[in-house]
Parts: sequence; structure tokens; C-alpha cells
Amino acid sequence: DSIIERLIYNKFHESMQNSKTVLFSSWTTYKGSLPTRKYIKNVADSNSHLALYSLDYFVREIDLAAFASEISKPLKYDANQIRVDVKYISAPASSGKTSSILPAFLKTDMTHYIYMAFSNNNYKNFILESTLQPIPSLAVVQGADFMFQCVKSLLDSPPQSGPYKIQSSN
Repeated sequence: DSIIERLIYNKFHESMQNSKTVLFSSWTTYKGSLPTRKYIKNVADSNSHLALYSLDYFVREIDLAAFASEISKPLKYDANQIRVDVKYISAPASSGKTSSILPAFLKTDMTHYIYMAFSNNNYKNFILESTLQPIPSLAVVQGADFMFQCVKSLLDSPPQSGPYKIQSSN
């Protein structure tokens, strides 16, 4: 077991596990939702995926502490602001963006970590199945509904192979 795996296992049992939510009902179910990446060791092994939490993560402690502090700050909302602040990470592909979140989360007082993949997570991702046409004036509402349905599916549906197919509800 990696250090990250032991820490998230402990955090899961201390603050996340509960029988009312499928995702948090067992360690096995929860760890199956955590980020993975495709790993091709050889041509015959083209379907292997590594659980990122199973790998050790190397970072300077000062950088990890700064990142943890930043992600645990509440978002500021001002009704007069045209755009709401959104925290994000921008870096080249395969540079460790996804891998960096879990170690930072473990350094905070936050209690729950959920991972919502939209690609490259052993087909545990979310796709929209809708016959509705995008309506520019409703784009924000449609996007919020999609995200709500993604979170609901992740929390309340048993783990599945293949993508979670989200039906538009508006």
C-alpha cells in the first residue's frame, strides 16, 4: 500500500463511510471511484489501469501545503460580479494534475472527496445522452443540471463498467 492509499483509507473510515449513499457504503465501492490512468506495459496488456492512489506522490512539502490551503478556502461569491470564481488547475497532459488533488485534499480539514471523470478513468466517466438541442439562453441551467445528474449518479448508483449515461432532465 502507498502512503496515499493508507491515508485515504483512514479518511474514508473516519469521515466518509455511511450506508445511506452507495458511493460511501464500503471502501471497495469508494476506491473503485478514485482516479485511474491507462497503463500499457506491453501490447498484450493494453487494458491495464493504474489506481493513482496506489502510487506514491512526490512533492515539496511547502508546495503541497500551499496547494492544500488554496483548495480549502471557500469560494467567494459576489452577486454583483459578472463571473463567479472557479478554481482549476491548468498544466500539460500527463503532468500530474489529477494525481495532485488527493494528496492536497488529505492535508485539509475537508471531509469528502469525490472524483468525477470525463475521460481516461477506465471508462468510469460521464456522457450526456440527450435529444434536446442546446439553447444558449439556458446553457447555464443545462450545464448545472448535467453536473447535478453526474454527482447524483456517482453518489447513488452502484459502480458500473462503461460510462454513466446521463439523461437530460430539462
